[in-house]
Amino acid sequence: MRGAFRLAALVCACVVVLLPSATLAQVRVSEWQTYSSLQNVRATASDRTGKVWAATSGGVFSYDLQTRSTQEFRNINALYGIDITAIAVSPLDGSIYAGGFNGALNVYDGKNWSVVTDILTANLTRKKINGFLFQDSLVFIAGDFGLTIFDPKRRVFTETVQRFSTLQPGSAAKQILVSGGRIWVATENGVVSATAGLRSYANPASWTLHPFVGDVGAAGMNTVSIAEVQGVLYTAQGANLWQMANNRFEKLIATFFEPIRSLATVQNQLFIATENFLYNTAKEGLTTSARTMNSLTVIDSAGQKRLAVNTGQGFAIWTSPQSQFIRLSSPVDNRFRSITVDTKGGVWCVSGSSQQSAIPNDGSSTGISVFRDSVWRVFTAETHPAMRVNSYYQIDAQPNGTVWASSYGGGTLLIQPDSNFRLTNFNTIGTDILPSAGDTFSVLGQVQTDTRTGTLWLPNYQTGTDQIIIARTAQGVFKGFSRPVAERRYHFLAIDRSGTKWFSTWRGTEMLAFNERSTFDNTSDDVWYSVPTGVLNEGQSCIAADKDDRIWVGTPRAMYSIVNPSYVLTQASNQSLIIDKPRKLVDQAYNAIAVDALNYKWFGTNNGVIVYDSQRDTILARFTTDNSPLASNTVLSIAIDNNSGKIYFGTDNGMSVATTLSIRPNTDFTTMRCYPQPFVPAQDNELVIDGLAEGTQVKISTVDGLLVRAFTQTNSRTVVWDGLDEQRRPVQSGVYIISAYSDTVGANAVIKAMVIQK
Repeated sequence: MRGAFRLAALVCACVVVLLPSATLAQVRVSEWQTYSSLQNVRATASDRTGKVWAATSGGVFSYDLQTRSTQEFRNINALYGIDITAIAVSPLDGSIYAGGFNGALNVYDGKNWSVVTDILTANLTRKKINGFLFQDSLVFIAGDFGLTIFDPKRRVFTETVQRFSTLQPGSAAKQILVSGGRIWVATENGVVSATAGLRSYANPASWTLHPFVGDVGAAGMNTVSIAEVQGVLYTAQGANLWQMANNRFEKLIATFFEPIRSLATVQNQLFIATENFLYNTAKEGLTTSARTMNSLTVIDSAGQKRLAVNTGQGFAIWTSPQSQFIRLSSPVDNRFRSITVDTKGGVWCVSGSSQQSAIPNDGSSTGISVFRDSVWRVFTAETHPAMRVNSYYQIDAQPNGTVWASSYGGGTLLIQPDSNFRLTNFNTIGTDILPSAGDTFSVLGQVQTDTRTGTLWLPNYQTGTDQIIIARTAQGVFKGFSRPVAERRYHFLAIDRSGTKWFSTWRGTEMLAFNERSTFDNTSDDVWYSVPTGVLNEGQSCIAADKDDRIWVGTPRAMYSIVNPSYVLTQASNQSLIIDKPRKLVDQAYNAIAVDALNYKWFGTNNGVIVYDSQRDTILARFTTDNSPLASNTVLSIAIDNNSGKIYFGTDNGMSVATTLSIRPNTDFTTMRCYPQPFVPAQDNELVIDGLAEGTQVKISTVDGLLVRAFTQTNSRTVVWDGLDEQRRPVQSGVYIISAYSDTVGANAVIKAMVIQK
């Protein structure tokens, strides 16, 4: 990065995905939303009205301390990226400045957000923004790239400082303040200052280094924060608190039990935050916290300066002995390792087990989050004793309304999502699986229901028994199935039309197929089949069965499909298992598979989402952060609510949801309708025809019977009409007949639509 940054164009969150006209309706997505955790608060600031603004790992929110009302801002029509690391309020015009980990500078004028992307697009190794200082008419921005100065009136960066005094070039600027007519910067390599009001700060000689004296053992410890109390400066270096004298840090005030995170001054008193403790200058322990402390800031509440303690689970307005703690309703983590949708539309999420070497795409161990009735609820072992651990890496909703969550070491959890959310934990003990089985180390995998019998199936990852498969009947009876095999650490499961269970492993050896032939207690006719070693040996990261009875298996390199899964039932010598590797789906790392109501496959990859039509071997659409509001290109999980058409994309940085036309069809046409009525193409864009049965063909005609438009047969409950005829010309105003016929249900229906052209 050389000299001043250049002002970049503003970014709009509106997205248009261009697709072939023949497939546009089927893969149309709309109503994008982002769900992310707003609990990890990095910094706070107060505006002129007394609202507190918070920068979090999942976006920005404001909180009114009087009314307790909130506003939330994420990447759609607001921020450029949701991982926000710094926030401040301009004393000049009250604008909100929010800096991102990606270097984006977001500015809110009270009505609209704009973004300056110069830091984001610059050729820098580190772009994180750490803090702001408003001096005269300029904004000093401290970041991992150094220090840059922004002129908000002209919307330009005037200069960039990448070297301070004799410090190593590119030293990160962690915090900045003004005191005694000088601008002070705590960098990762020491504290520097320069005279305020200089015409230029780019010359390294403009900066004075303030060394530590007698700092035995402190070499290499980063300075992370700086504060002033009645004209005396303090800084934090590792676990040490230093006081300045004679332009040097000569006095070691205290050494704490753990490294200092932040310093702040309120009413001439210095506060020190470590990861778990809050102290004052006298090293009096003011409070401890089970929540990791990120930083301390000073806010203005009703004309009074107060201390804000920003933590990993919200922020507190500190007042001894009782603090006001604020935490918004949101998921507990921004990593969505696994997601599922229950029968009532509730969205369940887990972030991982903290076992990245054992679990693909694994994340931190944070428990379970659920979004139902517009409210987020979090389940942890600390708040729900039935949960032995927080290390859940897989969660699956079942057709009977229950939800099962599998953990690393703590067994599997049955959640009955009634008004009380009843939780029951199951673990393996020897050859048995029992509720609340003590401290036995148990790892169970993905849970799926064989809809023919109502039996639940799941792999048993635990190595202390030969029962590698566990089943639970609809009556609640457990049974284990044993077979000595080389591979036993199966995570994921799909069930084909014949009831064969396909188990996949991340370890990269063989896949396993099993069919009990619906004779639960008779093991003599059980069928076992191991996919030959050397095939699909790249490590299977996801698996799903589609409506054509194919098994789809994703790996870190390609997507495969097992064309004839019924082969395992006969294993005839004149046949073989056919595994296809579509050429259009290679050279990708696949993390997730979901099959929608139209049998389209939605693949989550490390480069966004791919929508694939296997019947035509066609990629219908690709969604990335470049052409959609997708929260991140690293898509770890996908879940589909076929009752609403909503598709949920779990990423490593938030969860995105979009509405599609892939909706489970009705059993008849009794609820068939179209809207809006009347249909005005110039303002409505599309007429929605809803309430279709499976295998429906829709035709639109004039009242005289002249065919205007015919749609291909669909298995969706909904199709849309853009008001054009077969030649792609706008139709005239008038009444049109919409007829629908389904071969599958042997029924038809007719409704009318009014079109008004303007």
